[in-house]
Amino acid sequence: MNFRRAQPKPISLAIVCLFAFIVAPSVNAQINNDIFSLTPKRYYSFGKKKPQYYDSMLQGVDSANIKQLDSVMNEYFIAKENEEFEESELDMLPGLRNPHWGFLHYNKDNEYLQRINPGETFFGNQLWAFNTFALGHSDDFKESISLSLGGLVKYDFGGYESKMRFSPIMQIKLQTKKGTLIAGNLISQTQHKLPEPMINYDLAFKRPVEYGTQVFKKTKHWDTEAWLDWRQMLDTQTFRQEIISFGTRIEYQLFESHKHAVNAKMQGYLMLLHRGGEGFRYFLPLMNRGTYSTGFTLYSDRKEAKYCNIPKFSLNVWAFYQKDFSPKLSQPMREGTAMMVNLGIRLNRNQQLIFTGYQANKFTTPLGAPFYQCVNETNPIYFNPVRKIVAARFIQRFHLVSQRFQLESRLEPIYDLDDRYLLYSLGLYLKYAM
Repeated sequence: MNFRRAQPKPISLAIVCLFAFIVAPSVNAQINNDIFSLTPKRYYSFGKKKPQYYDSMLQGVDSANIKQLDSVMNEYFIAKENEEFEESELDMLPGLRNPHWGFLHYNKDNEYLQRINPGETFFGNQLWAFNTFALGHSDDFKESISLSLGGLVKYDFGGYESKMRFSPIMQIKLQTKKGTLIAGNLISQTQHKLPEPMINYDLAFKRPVEYGTQVFKKTKHWDTEAWLDWRQMLDTQTFRQEIISFGTRIEYQLFESHKHAVNAKMQGYLMLLHRGGEGFRYFLPLMNRGTYSTGFTLYSDRKEAKYCNIPKFSLNVWAFYQKDFSPKLSQPMREGTAMMVNLGIRLNRNQQLIFTGYQANKFTTPLGAPFYQCVNETNPIYFNPVRKIVAARFIQRFHLVSQRFQLESRLEPIYDLDDRYLLYSLGLYLKYAM
């Protein structure tokens, strides 16, 4: 198979990184995608208004004790509001129903206009509803089992070819002292918290529901997750191959949350994708591809961060490696590497600005964001062995009436340093969930 090769222009990554560090003080890193989840996600907390008798309590109290008392009162009211906003399945009695429903309108235009990365438009609606039944819990409420049943309807606009698609929701969740096991519908792929070169958040529009098995375990310092997603079932009559993906995320947090002004995480990620072709009358190409990543995140971790789930400042540095173990390549890159630096700051409670520097050498992953890839996965005759880009993202989030009703806009300009070409993406999302 002959592939067309583009000639890269060598530009050192050091220039990209230097520019990133200069811009960083005036520009949060890994993008927050809670708006694509099927359940309410807290973005910030106002804290409840202190009672009128609070001022009278402060009379005759010295300044040091006033500061301490005010901190305690703030913690109480924030915790109280969190308790009302986020339900606890451990408190549900067996047989109790807990309904969820919501909708998401999405409008995203990726104007990349390159053969290696042509871009795509997403315009449609999602509507979901499901009930969570508490089947039982332990005497101390530290272990529980629940069942969720419902469905999601997705309708993409596109003229007479528009189709309505229904995805059933059926999930069994087992919460134990050692961790959490989920079977059935998994949490959306945008919530796996993998870097975008490994998994693209546009999958939330293409395939909003995952099916498989998922395991979580979280302690004061460790946060681990592993999942198996059965993306497509084999059908010998239509020559449809099976597709299975497996992912793992391991994070070690240096300090316990909110104990220090600055915190750090060491991170490791793994993504495997298998496409099988056994049992067919004719040979179909097999695919086995692996992507690995390691890095660290440095972020602000003051107590004030409880008012917003995005740190005031953060820095991500990741290194990537991909390997294609397939017997015969379906794309021209057997293995490759990449490096990514994210820098940014939360400007205020509603605004987030991100800056990214990225360089790749023969790196490609089938589930990653397209503009980070060295190969066009849908048409692999177009490829470039080296990719060097810088990107900026501005996110504006509004809450209408309550935090359950969110309006979010995104502007994402991307500059290709090799082709000296400006790419951009615009997104507008409206969501209500309860």
